[in-house]
Amino acid sequence: MHVAQVIEEAIDKLSKTHIEHITQYGIGNDARLTGKHETCDINTFKYGVADRGSSIRIPLPVMLKVGQRNARALASGMRVQQLGVQR
Repeated sequence: MHVAQVIEEAIDKLSKTHIEHITQYGIGNDARLTGKHETCDINTFKYGVADRGSSIRIPLPVMLKVGQRNARALASGMRVQQLGVQR
């Protein structure tokens, strides 16, 4: 399985239990997670690369490393579609 696919599948699983996870962070999160600062609001789940306003921020170096793996695979004759990567 490709690294990017593993990351996306894990995020998909987390998205389905977002509210359940939020309740485990303690009290007062509704006042803190308003969406007015560098997070999305408490009821919104989203992810992104280097996106400080998302629920899950994927560090840019992680995605750059995934991109480097793709470049090596492409050099070996694989197509982007085989890797499951959108460009």
